[in-house]
Amino acid sequence: MYGAISKTTIASLICLTTCLVTTGASAQSDLEASVVLVELNLRDAANGKTTEYVRGIENRLREMKTLSVLGRDDALRQLKKALGRSAGDVSVDQLDGAKAKLAQGEELAFRKPSRAIPVLAEAKAAYDALGDSVVGNTEVRADHFKTLILLARCQLFSGDEAQARTTMQSLLRTFGDEFTVTSEKYHPKLVDLYTSVLEKEASKRTGALVVRTRPSGCEVFINGRRMTDESPAAYTGLYAGEVSVLARKGRSTSIARNLTIPSGGQVEIDIDLAYESSLLTHDGQFGLGFDTEAEAQKHLINYSEAIGEALKVDYVILAGVIQREGQPLLASWKIDVKRRAIVKQRALTVKPNVISHRRIEEMSVYLGAVQLTASASDSGLKPWYTNWVGWTLVGTAVALGAGAGAVGQQYGTYRDEAQLAYPNGLTEAEKEAEYQSRIRAKNSAENLEVPLYVLSGLAGASLIAGIVVFAVMDVEADDTSSSMFRFGRDIVATPTLLPGGAGVSTQFKF
Repeated sequence: MYGAISKTTIASLICLTTCLVTTGASAQSDLEASVVLVELNLRDAANGKTTEYVRGIENRLREMKTLSVLGRDDALRQLKKALGRSAGDVSVDQLDGAKAKLAQGEELAFRKPSRAIPVLAEAKAAYDALGDSVVGNTEVRADHFKTLILLARCQLFSGDEAQARTTMQSLLRTFGDEFTVTSEKYHPKLVDLYTSVLEKEASKRTGALVVRTRPSGCEVFINGRRMTDESPAAYTGLYAGEVSVLARKGRSTSIARNLTIPSGGQVEIDIDLAYESSLLTHDGQFGLGFDTEAEAQKHLINYSEAIGEALKVDYVILAGVIQREGQPLLASWKIDVKRRAIVKQRALTVKPNVISHRRIEEMSVYLGAVQLTASASDSGLKPWYTNWVGWTLVGTAVALGAGAGAVGQQYGTYRDEAQLAYPNGLTEAEKEAEYQSRIRAKNSAENLEVPLYVLSGLAGASLIAGIVVFAVMDVEADDTSSSMFRFGRDIVATPTLLPGGAGVSTQFKF
């Protein structure tokens, strides 16, 4: 009887505990966390090979395969699409190249206009490429205007009036009425063309743009032209279509936003000048720039959160070479975007102006290592004591232990009865009866041995499995559904029967 009941109970408990652990394992998240690496550039630090170090760490993390790394080119493309590009600096060679093309085209414009067209087209492309990097530079802006007006003149006098009109439309959209075109300075035919295009384009000036900045009182530039009113302000009478918007205050300049203004419609934008002026996304850079480390530490989390949300990644790693007390250091911060918290930070000594592959390896291993036993406060997971799978296993162990105790007590009673000494003065019949009674007690005790050992073994195994689950199974809180479980070390622990007892079967996934 004992044997039959015990086998049924044991089989049911094995199925129960196995299903519970397996269910928890199937709910685990097997996707790596996503990360993007951002350069930290400090103006008070010497040239420390920041770009090379960050690229080295990025490549090593990709090789380690513990994190899904968003590449620099993809990150730049996505960020520029979401915001725009930073103004950056213009090299002397760029300016000199544009000026040289303009001078060459101007020399040909009045003698051989058809030959001047391709030269001036190159000059136009050069000035267009400067874009908002030269915002507020009146000399460069005047040269850009001269390039367009000369190009339109050459196209007009070469018989291509249609292309001349297109060039004049571009001029009006870029400069508006910032420059005057009168017969005192220009050929009457060119003035007539300008006036005709101006009158036709006037009906398209139906767009409006509202610009709010933090802080307020910023200069606002639309298509490179400085607007009269400072932010916050509403700018009306704009040409519908693509426009470039930029804000500036003191030394801080925002990202150049590319917006589309609908005909007869209005667009509103908010600009965080401090954040956007810190972004470096020009000339292949992808980073944040600050004057000092103290300033960087002040904005580290907020700016990393903004980048992480724009790129939809789990972590942002900010890294770069900094100076502390004259010693160059390779420093890094790993920021959890969702929790807005620094989860890792480290600084390693390096030599100036050379790359240490050892430091790249050390920093990569540190940043890329998966934290398997993180506390709830460090990992954002629920506390260990909320793990119902672990408590179920512990409860099963208690129940099995109680059953083993009851069986053990009965086993002890039968064993004691079988070992009782015979009373004195018994008749032969009484001795036979006592003998049979002890045989029955002995047999009953032997029948209880296997259930006792199995129940005790399963109780111990369930307890151990519960402890293992508490140790390695993370409980995640999902805002849209019930709690989710994942094994930080990919371990599945299951109580199991062994030939001579019971134990715990574990599976490790590498």
